[in-house]
Order: sequence, then structure tokens, then C-alpha cells
Amino acid sequence: MTRIRDYENAGAKFTHDANGVLRSTLDLALTELPSDEESVVTTPRGYKAEGLMFEDDVKVCGISIAVNPEAQKGLAQVLRTSLPYDAKYGEILVQEDAKGGNKIAKATLPEDLDGHEVLLLLPELASVSQIDKVIHLLMQQGVEEDKITVVTLVTCPEGADGFCKAFDDARLVTASFDSRLNSEGHIVPGIGSFEERYLGAPSSVVDVVDEAVESSKEENALKAKITSKISSWFKKD
Repeated sequence: MTRIRDYENAGAKFTHDANGVLRSTLDLALTELPSDEESVVTTPRGYKAEGLMFEDDVKVCGISIAVNPEAQKGLAQVLRTSLPYDAKYGEILVQEDAKGGNKIAKATLPEDLDGHEVLLLLPELASVSQIDKVIHLLMQQGVEEDKITVVTLVTCPEGADGFCKAFDDARLVTASFDSRLNSEGHIVPGIGSFEERYLGAPSSVVDVVDEAVESSKEENALKAKITSKISSWFKKD
């Protein structure tokens, strides 16, 4: 995550690093799906090995969410190189509304999602309004809420808390749980504008406002409070 946060990391290197963390986070999300803890397989040399495998009836669908169609292509490829061989895939293009949320511009979904575990790949989650319309659309298509997992690089207390209040049974898996939102609605410390950087745009450091300077003095204490409350934002079995 540190390399992704660094504003000097740009172009193909940023895309490579971001894809690596996204794949690792997807791997973590897959471990949350129903699995058989007593799976035994036979190796090509005839030895027995115990481990975890999905239960026989587990079906997986990965759906990438983006504003820019070119970013969508990259995220879709991350899903295809991370999820099981027989997984289904969908794509949702969204548009940002005036309130900072997302509305669905175009949805390309598999015809039959009944019984599927659906993983939604959304690189940043600052507010539940970025994802709520997508989840409601899936539920209208017959996907059960407890079979929906949102996978993100970074979120914050405001985003995670809003998500868990809106959706009791859906899951949220993140690579980083950051401190807060600033007055402009950006995650702090965050990763900047993900899609712009993902498509190769260089980053620059913006002037730090007084609010950020003052609040930065309280970052460590705030993170400690977040850590102590994390169970209230993330569902545990």
C-alpha cells in the first residue's frame, strides 16, 4: 500500500503495484466464502494433502465497477486473473452525481446469478452512496445480500460504517482502513484519484490546508480509536 500512496509512483509502475494489491485483497475475500475445512487431495506423485477448497455448490461471479471504460478494462482483467477458472464476470460503469455518489450508467451482468457469491471490485469506498445502487440492482436480479462482498483498496470509518448500517449481511473486504474523510470528502491519507493514476496520469502534491495540518497531529490517537472499534464496522462470523 505504501507504494500506491506515494505520489511519485506513476504510470505503468503504479498500475502494476495497484493490480498486485487488488489481487491480494481478492484472495483474502475468497477465503471468506464457504469452504470445506477437511478437503483432501492426491498429488501427482500419489501423496495425500489436506487443505481448504470451496464447497461443491459455491459459484463465484466477479463484477468490476469504474467510471472510466479504460479503467474498467484493467479492473476486469484483475478479476479474470484472480477468481476461480469457472467464475462468471460482469461490468458496471457508473457516473458520479452531484452529491459524490454513483449512479449506474451501464450494467453488463451474467443472465443467471442465482446462488452465486458476487465479488464487487471498487478501488475506493469513501461513502456507501458509491455502491448502494449497485447492490440494490444485484438484489433485484435475485442475488442474496449475504452473498455480496465489496472488495476495495481503501476505505475509512465513514464509508465502512455507512455500508454496514445500510447492508446488514453484505461483506466488506479492504486492503487498508484509513483514518477519516477530509472536508472535501476525500479519504485521509488515501491514494489520490485512483482511476486517473491507474490510467497513467501523473500525481502532484496539493497544498495542505490548515484543517489537515491540525488534524494530522491527532492521527495516531484517531487510528487507535478506529482499531478498537473496527468490529462495529466489519461483520464477523
